[in-house]
Amino acid sequence: MKTVWFTAFLLVLVGGQSFAQGYKLVWSDEFDSTALDQTKWSFETGNGSGGWGNNEWEYYTGRSQNCSVQNGYLTITAQKESYNGFNYTSARIKTQSKFSFLYGKVEARIKLPYGKGIWPAFWLLGDNISTVGWPACGENDIMEMIGGSGTGGTGTALSDATVYGTLHWSQNGSHAQAGGHYSLSSGKFADGFHTFGAIWTPSLIQFYVDGTVYYQVDITPAALSAFKNKFFIILNLAVGGNWPGYPDNTTVFPQTMQVDYVRVYQDTTMFPTVSLASPQNQSTLSPYSDINIVANASMAGASISKVEFYQDADKIGETFVSPYQMTWRNVFPGNYRLTAVAYSNTGFSTVSDTVNVMAGNGGVTSPYGGTPSEVPGTIEAENFDMGGQGIAYYDTDPQNTGGSYRPDEGVDIEACSDTGGGYDVGWTAAGEWLLYTIDVTDSGDYQIGARVASAVSGGALSFTVDGKAVTGVMNVPNTGGWQNWVTLQSDSFALSTGPHQLKLLISSGQFNINKFYIYPPGAVPSIELLYPEGGESFAPDSIVEIKWRSPFLEQVRVGLSVNGGGYYSLVQSGVDARFGVYRWKVPAVDSPYCKILVMSQTNTALKDTSGSTFSIGTINSVVRQTMIPCGFELRQNFPNPFNPATRITYQIPESTFVTMTVYDMLGREVGMLVKSNEQAGEHGVTFNGADLPSGIYVCVLKAGSYRETRKMVLMK
Repeated sequence: MKTVWFTAFLLVLVGGQSFAQGYKLVWSDEFDSTALDQTKWSFETGNGSGGWGNNEWEYYTGRSQNCSVQNGYLTITAQKESYNGFNYTSARIKTQSKFSFLYGKVEARIKLPYGKGIWPAFWLLGDNISTVGWPACGENDIMEMIGGSGTGGTGTALSDATVYGTLHWSQNGSHAQAGGHYSLSSGKFADGFHTFGAIWTPSLIQFYVDGTVYYQVDITPAALSAFKNKFFIILNLAVGGNWPGYPDNTTVFPQTMQVDYVRVYQDTTMFPTVSLASPQNQSTLSPYSDINIVANASMAGASISKVEFYQDADKIGETFVSPYQMTWRNVFPGNYRLTAVAYSNTGFSTVSDTVNVMAGNGGVTSPYGGTPSEVPGTIEAENFDMGGQGIAYYDTDPQNTGGSYRPDEGVDIEACSDTGGGYDVGWTAAGEWLLYTIDVTDSGDYQIGARVASAVSGGALSFTVDGKAVTGVMNVPNTGGWQNWVTLQSDSFALSTGPHQLKLLISSGQFNINKFYIYPPGAVPSIELLYPEGGESFAPDSIVEIKWRSPFLEQVRVGLSVNGGGYYSLVQSGVDARFGVYRWKVPAVDSPYCKILVMSQTNTALKDTSGSTFSIGTINSVVRQTMIPCGFELRQNFPNPFNPATRITYQIPESTFVTMTVYDMLGREVGMLVKSNEQAGEHGVTFNGADLPSGIYVCVLKAGSYRETRKMVLMK
């Protein structure tokens, strides 16, 4: 809900309808219950910073007086009342960290309020707002109305019969936006329900009311790259602000925004299909056994790049090759919900239907991933055992404050900005505890390194194993912020091999905990390749499990040498290191001098190779493989000269943060093509100069300490 208007480009006003075929409903809330579904939505409360950046007058709450669900409708109510130092209250809800999507059709059927200073909105924000900020994250205001009559704070005409659809983004470091409006021929939007929506494709965003498209924006230019990422949904009813102005004596309170439904559809032709073939739904598994999980995945006109496997929200395995399967090892008794996620080489993903299985009799407590956390290893704090309050955890309040992960549990969990992202357990209080089932592979001395953050001092925690204290109290300092992370190190203690119950005890709260490392004293990041060791012989197209240990590492790359280690071809990057296994489809090569390389994704000095060579069986052809780049390179764009688009390619030999920026000859930034962490390898991006005049432009690539430039000629 931003209000400053700038000149935009590549815009087309249209009428009529433009609905693609093959849309499938992928998410919705029909508001058929008696309370807001907090597995789908979270409340945003307060008045934000500077009235949510707009000098708004309301205070958002999570009270039923401001947000209620009954008779099949969500009702957001703006009240005139004294509350927490404000004269108005209302509600604002969002799906952030619970649902987001890339491309599709999103719509809501809403009956709007009316009156001067009344500002309802149905809108989307980029998932990456917490890392890149606004407006770089992008914003899609599907529907906004500034009610009343006369003019608003910025001179825009007020009307209860006009709605606006607007995009916001960052262009050359400044806020840019483009939008249109739709007006009723008679009456006002408060007279009845209307359907407001947007159709979002890789090239276009269209706004519509009741099926009629009234505005569209071409999002192919590089400056609009924010709209190539996932967005989450927001509904709110603001009172006052810079754009609508403020209530006066004509404004009637209370005002309500009634929502019949919110629905998101996606074009099935753009997404892979995936289903779990084994185990079967409602099947009973033998406890403490290894279970083979098999998925079927495909996509017309594209290939499957990866399939991930989940128990509830915990990733338990992955595979990059067909047949898409994994071995779920040593599954403890419990009730489990299995899914698979298939990723296409075009960047889209699909989640399978859930398969419910029971191992043994279900058990009282169960490891969250079905398998105990391996020690030595790293344990995510949010992956505590299943079993519920008083059995697998104790939390002083029944709600999952944060609600970002495992929303049906009472432990407070939020999104985490520590290295590796993920989630952390927050809002801790004295007396709370969490239980984890672990499996120690090697007996000996261990230490726990707890990753914590706090904006205050006084927090304290400790650990027990099988009911026995092993660490003593570990005091949590003021780290400078709730997301400023440090590692607390415990004293050494002995662990024997086999399964154990690890308990995290919170003796004094007000800190966040992300994860904890359990390793022998003095352990450092390293890689030990376990298989293949050398001397083996593999047939082409067979599946081999490459295995390794890699303490402290998040991701690794796998490489293959066919000349005894002279050079290595890149087999796969971005492999999840915690599983210690990669399912490798043996290529069609002919060599007795093969070696495998496993290397840290971020530190090329951390690596290990097969102890000696192994062989791959005889064939008559050699498949060309992608080489791990030996250096940085920015290649000349092609075509050059170009009109209006050109392709720019580059290579980097290691994972690093990359920016690629285009400037005109006066040194003004005209496009940010890349601004992200990239993996080692070949990369490419298209630059669209349709909105620029003919001339010479300079492309600048920065990757770590490396910098290179190329001149490009746009000739129209």
